[in-house]
Amino acid sequence: MAVAGRWWAAGIGGLGLGAVVAIAVATPVGDVGPATAVRAGSPEVPCTAPAETIRLTGRPETLRAGWLPAGFALANGREEGPSGPWSPRYGAGAGQEIWLSRSFAVGRLAAEADDGPAPTTIHGQPATVSVTGARTVVSWLEQPGVAVVVSAAGIDRDTTLRVAEATSYQRAALAAGMAWSPCRPTLPQGALSREHVLSRTIGTRPEAKLVRLAQFEQAHPGLLRCDDTPCDPGLVGWAVLTHDLNPRMGSPMSPTPTGPGWMLGVVDATTGEGRGGSSSGLGLQPPAWAALDDLAP
Repeated sequence: MAVAGRWWAAGIGGLGLGAVVAIAVATPVGDVGPATAVRAGSPEVPCTAPAETIRLTGRPETLRAGWLPAGFALANGREEGPSGPWSPRYGAGAGQEIWLSRSFAVGRLAAEADDGPAPTTIHGQPATVSVTGARTVVSWLEQPGVAVVVSAAGIDRDTTLRVAEATSYQRAALAAGMAWSPCRPTLPQGALSREHVLSRTIGTRPEAKLVRLAQFEQAHPGLLRCDDTPCDPGLVGWAVLTHDLNPRMGSPMSPTPTGPGWMLGVVDATTGEGRGGSSSGLGLQPPAWAALDDLAP
């Protein structure tokens, strides 16, 4: 079952999914060898498996306030990340706050009438403005398929519109595809090494696999975030598995130990930031763990 990031953050530490943690990028590795390379340990048997194209995260998705009233600062959430911004909230105390969020929408947003002298536009697009008590909400279609919302409390309508007009949004972009050969697997240039990922993982007997996120998404539906769309077939990330080997109690009403457990999540291959939620269960490992291809040497 999927669980909130609290246990994951405690178990995975520096690779937690509930907070943004920067991880130094590993030293780039050389180019991938040809697809006709020889398999390690079998120099007499040529490998003719075709080369594949894999991708890393390039430009992250960003959502940030370009202008804020005096006294406001980022209070929680985040403004960018490989799996998207996490509803940045800016606060100034005394009940004053500004929330930014985005959602992937289909079609157009209908601009509703408000108390302004003329129809409102943000970035040249029709905007919906709703004022309820001390809260003002402004929403608009920033680009095809992407709606942005600014929700403010404790500040007036005109100030909220100024914040909205200065808000900037940029969709994520993947890095250029690179060749990867199953005959001579190498770490993609720019990716964190397995040793680096494991060194930042807190837990018993941590394991890490460099996996195709599309394959992971198929094995664990709903656990990943890939721009709210199916993951790119070539996009890779580090799947991290930790273990709890101490017997755990089923519940206060059922004192029978349930046995060892595991915890699983995925972090971005280049930044180490979480790419979604985490999953946990009983046993030594998830049923699909052994079937996940490990692309790293």
